[in-house]
Amino acid sequence: MTPIPFRANPAFVTLSEAAELAISHLRANLALWVVPTLIYSLVAGALTYVFTTRLVDRITPYARDPSATAAMSDAVLENLPGIVGFVLLLAIGGLAVYCFTMVLAVGGLPGRRMTVDRAMTAGLRTIVVGLMYVVASVGSAVAMIAFAVAVGSAASLLLFFVGIPVLVGVLVYLALRLAFALYAIFDGAGVIESLRMSWAMSRGAVLRTFGWLLALGAISFGISIAAGIAGAPFAALPAAGAVISALLTTAYQFFQATTLAILYESQRMRHVMSTPGMSVLPPGADAGGPIASTPLVQADPLQPPPPPGR
Repeated sequence: MTPIPFRANPAFVTLSEAAELAISHLRANLALWVVPTLIYSLVAGALTYVFTTRLVDRITPYARDPSATAAMSDAVLENLPGIVGFVLLLAIGGLAVYCFTMVLAVGGLPGRRMTVDRAMTAGLRTIVVGLMYVVASVGSAVAMIAFAVAVGSAASLLLFFVGIPVLVGVLVYLALRLAFALYAIFDGAGVIESLRMSWAMSRGAVLRTFGWLLALGAISFGISIAAGIAGAPFAALPAAGAVISALLTTAYQFFQATTLAILYESQRMRHVMSTPGMSVLPPGADAGGPIASTPLVQADPLQPPPPPGR
């Protein structure tokens, strides 16, 4: 894998520079991301077209008859195993693509080397973190609703106008503070260690992280619109439209993951440089050479387990 071509200290990389570096990295490792992108897009697009077409054909006759609600429900229940299987297949495929994006992104950072075992371990840890996020979010919402039901209508109004906005704000804040946790996992950290690293790295950088994610989210929204426009000429061939949409979305996923990995390294290095006893240069490095991201001291909580040498 060709590493990301940092031209300066990673701690001072801006969002525009990170995007430029991501494009250069994707160009240099074209086959590593184009092949899985094409495979996933073809499979996901074909499955989506076949499944939705069959489901719509099965339900449409009942949708035109308002009195056939029960028959429509029965039709949905009959196809429930297929719906579950379809969702699981897409979830498994999406997780596989996600692992590919993170391997390419984090594996391209200075001093890293990604192995199959490390990638699989990181993928499993990612599932654990995802489940923790879901449990925390759903648990908070259920607790608030249960409290409102127990207290009465007054608490319900309070929950609606005050509690829900506060909960959303807290969840957004936590998401920003833990935005780098998954990158730390693919950088070799454990589940708890990754959360601690992200929390430390994002200290004093919540607005900066929010700006990064907001800009990338805006680009993602634009890509979604572009995918719809690109698929419009294939209205007579819905399968082709689904494949093109999946292709654009998946390709952008690689770009976004690489850009965020570069910003993860930048934010990590900001804290490494500000920590006493830390250095951005490895032992014996020439001060005029490229700046590396390996600290001299490995006891800092921001540091994942050192990767194997190249």
